Amino acid sequence: MTGPNDHGLSPSHRYRAVDASLERLQVDHIDLYQIHAWDPLTPADEWLSTLDDLVRVRRIRYVGVSNLTGGTCNGWLTGKYRRDERPTGSTRLGEDPNRGVEAYDTRNTERTWDILEVVGEVARDHGVTMGQVALAWVTAQPMVDSTILGVRTLEQLQDNLGAVELSLTIDDLRRPDAVSAPPTPAYPCELFGRMVAGRLDLLG
Repeated sequence: MTGPNDHGLSPSHRYRAVDASLERLQVDHIDLYQIHAWDPLTPADEWLSTLDDLVRVRRIRYVGVSNLTGGTCNGWLTGKYRRDERPTGSTRLGEDPNRGVEAYDTRNTERTWDILEVVGEVARDHGVTMGQVALAWVTAQPMVDSTILGVRTLEQLQDNLGAVELSLTIDDLRRPDAVSAPPTPAYPCELFGRMVAGRLDLLG
């Protein structure tokens, strides 16, 4: 029998989950502890305070989050994909264009192409790649402390590292903002909805 605090980001569940991970991994601390989903039933100050406590007692060193806003673009911002031309070849979507929430047909929207057009314009203004603009834009956001790279080749890594030297102007930062306000995504929001409904049933 489980209760509503045996799920999500409730403090008691986080403490138990971290202890279970430490025991399973046979280590005394976790280098990077990732929160993978928003929990609408646990106030943010509660789970943030819990993570802060876990850092203070040295059970974890650093905290990361994902899926707390709209989905990512998974390679689209590099400019590798083209309108009305399904991807082929040795890329993530080239190998499987119907790849889950990343599926080409799902991302192939006017909003996506509007974003790519603006990112491309900023890249041309600075003489850099679109991927470098995307990384520099993310890193410049006030709520971002660090940017995690995801690469498959040395060439991609070298290109990504070039973003370190790129300094975007206020206008450069605002132009992508204007076209990229995210709609409510099917993932992770629908998943969260089902999870919350189950916990609300437990609250009875």
